[in-house]
Amino acid sequence: NRLPKSRATYARSRDTNDAVRLLASKQLDVALLREADAYAALTGTEPFADNAGVSLRTLGAFGEHLLVCLADVPDAAAHMLAEALTEYWRDLDPALVAGASSPKPAQAPRVPLHPGAIEFYRGHG
Repeated sequence: NRLPKSRATYARSRDTNDAVRLLASKQLDVALLREADAYAALTGTEPFADNAGVSLRTLGAFGEHLLVCLADVPDAAAHMLAEALTEYWRDLDPALVAGASSPKPAQAPRVPLHPGAIEFYRGHG
């Protein structure tokens, strides 16, 4: 409800490889992936070498998982997504957010932060 004129829906892929393929083909703009898988997709290394590297950026961190988006997601949209994540953080699955006070990564993730998320997190500690 935060993104104007958004027709966002969620989808569940059979496995991580399907999610990466959907990102690579631009059928998905955002996905929740383990950091190691997101990095392998970004660098085009096994098990995602057939995708030749997917230009991903991080929006938020959830323990060993990252919410990633395609690098070409507009900065304003990434900013709003980071804001919504922060605002609704406690409404998410407790197992997913355990041990963290916000979606802002505690340290730099191997998949770089999206510039729009950087802008939001700078202004919101």
